[in-house]
Amino acid sequence: MRVLSTFSGISAASVAWKPLGYEFAAYCEPSAFQCHVLNQRLDASAPKYLPKEASESGTVGSGDVIWAPVFGTLNASGAGMSRPAGQGNQMDFVIVTSDGTVRRPTPLECERAQGFPDNWTVVVVGGRRALDIVRYRGVGNSMSVPVMEYIGYHRRRRIRAAG
Repeated sequence: MRVLSTFSGISAASVAWKPLGYEFAAYCEPSAFQCHVLNQRLDASAPKYLPKEASESGTVGSGDVIWAPVFGTLNASGAGMSRPAGQGNQMDFVIVTSDGTVRRPTPLECERAQGFPDNWTVVVVGGRRALDIVRYRGVGNSMSVPVMEYIGYHRRRRIRAAG
């Protein structure tokens, strides 16, 4: 089944649905870091409709993507900035170990919690490895891979049943 991925993010749908037999005809993502992940992790044969600033050369994509400049995403900022003041902060996401040590999860742990392969967001941006803060934002702005797998599996089953 061929599908188009819009607002692809770091592409939980691709990670979840490709093993189910979905073929991605194209990807569409307006955010620069997520575009780097798409370009470096996904099938080069599928066209990617991306903003020109997403590529170092400015040649990737087909031009402008129309999108709302501001839209709410749950903690996509990595700091809860999309919520009203006083309703959360970075302490929302901490790990407390058995000895009482409190720490923030690493980007790798966040990728694993969302169901992505290890180091999925370790990509090169502007000739350098992506900063952890953009990796946190990319993972936080994504869907959970197991949830996408569940949706894709049941979607495919219903389409086949309707036949």
